[in-house]
Amino acid sequence: MRQTRGQTPPGHVSEAQWHDEVDKGLARVLACEARATGNLGKIDEAIALARQGYEIYPSAETAREIGRWLVRAGKDRDALGPYADAFAIPDNRNSDTDHAKDRAQLGDIYRKLYGSEKGLGDLMLEAYDRTTGLLAARRLRLRQNDPNAQAKNVLDFTISGLDGAKLPIASLKGKAVVFDFWATWCGPCRMQHPLYEQVKQRFHDSPDVVFLSIDTDDERELVKPFLQENHWDERSVYFEDGLSRVLAITSMPTTIVLDRRGQVISRMNGFLPGRFVEMLTDRVKDALKN
Repeated sequence: MRQTRGQTPPGHVSEAQWHDEVDKGLARVLACEARATGNLGKIDEAIALARQGYEIYPSAETAREIGRWLVRAGKDRDALGPYADAFAIPDNRNSDTDHAKDRAQLGDIYRKLYGSEKGLGDLMLEAYDRTTGLLAARRLRLRQNDPNAQAKNVLDFTISGLDGAKLPIASLKGKAVVFDFWATWCGPCRMQHPLYEQVKQRFHDSPDVVFLSIDTDDERELVKPFLQENHWDERSVYFEDGLSRVLAITSMPTTIVLDRRGQVISRMNGFLPGRFVEMLTDRVKDALKN
């Protein structure tokens, strides 16, 4: 899991989604490791592991582990903040039972230290503000590193070429756009490719039609050698960078046509050898009318 943080995200998710899920997974691993380590009596090491997990991904689970082992170390006052964070932070893995236990533990520690729960509400509000700010800062970092983090429709996306060049789909508004979704492992994609090239040639002289070959491979390093080996044109090949999510691509090959407004007007799933060229040609012509 730790090695996964440096890997290229698989084609079917955006970079932000990938790093978010990897960090969540790593934080869970560290929380489990902290629990096991603490149960072996290595309390200081357990606290350090839980804190490392919380720094990677702030969650109720990692905050709770910090609080748990601080209490076991006799540091009740220090445990208040982490338990308040565990109660305040939104975490879809945190059950209602977990939530109630965090609240009860927080109240028990606070009453033990101060004799009542007077002032506990302020502590919980501070935890809410602190965790909300922490998560907002994390989302901002992800958005800065991934232009597609907040993409809701196809025109919001920016896709990357083989050389890393970025193409904002919105820059193509006003043109008919044809997306050919394929993968190196897809036999029908190879069979369809010559037919797709025939349609491209029919619109070769039309500046209002753009053909984009969208690779969906998880292992991106396979793509360039594949293109070279099969003598496919590299210039119009882009990685999907999460685009298949918003277009609900579930099979290969899939051909999507956008009209001049950026609206999907055609979807062709699978390989249609007998009719593909004429069907796609007609649909591109229809897209140019809108």
